[in-house]
Amino acid sequence: MEQGIMYISGLGLQWLVSVFEIWYGFRLVLYLTDLTDSIKLWGNILRWAGIIVFGSLLAFNRTIAFFSFGMFVLQIIFSILCMLCIVRRKPAFISCVIITYYTMVALQDFAFAFIGMIYDSSSFEQIIYFGDSIWKSIIYFTSRLFVSLLIGVLLRKKDLSGDVLGAYWKPFLAFDLFLLFVMRTYQTFIIVLLNDKGQYIEIMTKEILASLIFLLAMAYVTAFLFLKNSYTANQNNFLLLQEKLLKEKYKEVAAEIENQHKVVHDVKHHLLVLQGLLKEKEIQRMDAYLADVEKEFTVSEMKKWTENEIVNLILNQKIVSAQKAGISFRTDIEERVAIPVSDSENCAIFGNLLDNAIEACERTESGEKWIHVKMRRQGRMFMLEVANSTETFPQKVNGKWTSSKQEGQMHGYGLKSVEDIVKRHKGIVSYKTGAGKFAVIITLFD
Repeated sequence: MEQGIMYISGLGLQWLVSVFEIWYGFRLVLYLTDLTDSIKLWGNILRWAGIIVFGSLLAFNRTIAFFSFGMFVLQIIFSILCMLCIVRRKPAFISCVIITYYTMVALQDFAFAFIGMIYDSSSFEQIIYFGDSIWKSIIYFTSRLFVSLLIGVLLRKKDLSGDVLGAYWKPFLAFDLFLLFVMRTYQTFIIVLLNDKGQYIEIMTKEILASLIFLLAMAYVTAFLFLKNSYTANQNNFLLLQEKLLKEKYKEVAAEIENQHKVVHDVKHHLLVLQGLLKEKEIQRMDAYLADVEKEFTVSEMKKWTENEIVNLILNQKIVSAQKAGISFRTDIEERVAIPVSDSENCAIFGNLLDNAIEACERTESGEKWIHVKMRRQGRMFMLEVANSTETFPQKVNGKWTSSKQEGQMHGYGLKSVEDIVKRHKGIVSYKTGAGKFAVIITLFD
């Protein structure tokens, strides 16, 4: 009776540890593929069914033997298939993440096993390797807790995702093959040491443990350097994309300035013609000429909304673009309001927000299309709100903006660029959604 209770208790502990191990592996894949908070209902059902069913099988297997290579391989295959059914992309990257995670857990188990053999080599085989004791459960729990904490430290950068790491899947795979070879080698060492009852077993075990600890340390250092370099590469790519976006906005502004210069030049020419016709008192010809000029171009009123000429130019330009697209553009701007950022930053903020708003309205298939820009000052606080009608809302997944725009690697970087500028000035960015409306609210302080 007592043995039965002990067995059930041991199986319960093994079940909890095994379920946690598989859950954390799945969670790691979803985090690195930016799907942690956006899985559909069927995906969650499949995920939890897999965690519970295979966790139970794994727990039962571990009450029989400390480590089974067959179960290890089956665990990797099952996890890869389950994750590919949910994620449906990046198969090579997902496979590499799962292999790395489970192999590092197994190697950590082996390290604790060697420590147990050094502590009591005579009873290790019966109590831990083929037995089902509380010490065995402690080894499993400690190993998985240690690996999960290390992974949490390594992935503390929120901007690091599978988009960056996935590009390095080939060296990632080579690293995995090396880990699998090391794991298989140390599994062989454990079996040899269990069968060897010689007087040198303790010395051999210590030497093998030292080599394993060294290899584990090297593996973690390699992973840390790899992730650090990947994060740096990601930040550099973002800065390059941000610079590209800024250059595009400046080009738009420069083109509009050039267009205004042409308009001024043409107006001067037309005024000279009209002055000549007036001197000759050719009234009818003047009327006809004015009608032709009106068809040729329409001089847009360059309204001065703020103290910043760049912002005035962008606003006037985007108003014309919106009106051409059939979008109602409304402004509520405090007279000659001052904006506490540089010209280049104003260009990026207003250019990106208004472009996003126009594009969102253009994708709206039914209902009214509108944009509303509000600017206010209260003491040393400046507030900007850009709101627009929309049918599809951008979402932020794991710190990264996603949108429905088809712009390859550029999508989502407009809003992130705005956030970075506001963050540099210790300002606040907030968002409002609902009722067919999306609004960005920026608060800055002098």
